[in-house]
Amino acid sequence: MKYSISVKRQFILTKAIFALCALISVAAMAEETNYEVSSPKRMASEDGNVVVMPSTVFSGGDIQQSKGLVVRSTEDESHRTYVVTFDGRRHVASVPKDRRSPPLVFDPEQKVFSELLSSVKVELDDFDRLPQLVQTVDGITGKAYPQLGYAVIRLKSEMHPVQAVQLLKSSDSELSVQLRLKGLPKVVW
Repeated sequence: MKYSISVKRQFILTKAIFALCALISVAAMAEETNYEVSSPKRMASEDGNVVVMPSTVFSGGDIQQSKGLVVRSTEDESHRTYVVTFDGRRHVASVPKDRRSPPLVFDPEQKVFSELLSSVKVELDDFDRLPQLVQTVDGITGKAYPQLGYAVIRLKSEMHPVQAVQLLKSSDSELSVQLRLKGLPKVVW
């Protein structure tokens, strides 16, 4: 009988330890993914300036980003919808609320919405700094392209690309960091 009680205690203790580890992991993930873009934000990307759409519906109605560009967001029970009015034309994008969608940006030059990639582009002269920069944003990897003068840092899914740009710029204000957009490469002839 003593043996079976000991086995039961060990089993219960093991279950409790696993539950505690899962709870700590979920709490850490929630803390890491708390970053939100609260209102539209103009930022540099590889393709020029873009407007990052907010993570949630922002209060206060339409937000004037610059001359001729107005952003509005709404939500219903299943989707978040972004409406950008630019140069007299309305552009609309909608994302499901029930899954983690990549952050959206609006490219005023191309007049299209694009998804942000989970990476950032950093212009560098000294590529020995790359491991430190990857560590600054708790990135996955950094790939150097010395002939092109830049590196790409792949981010964990918990790191919002806007947050990575801000962290890198706060570590070195002279650093040129750009968002990367999903889409076909643009060839300039």
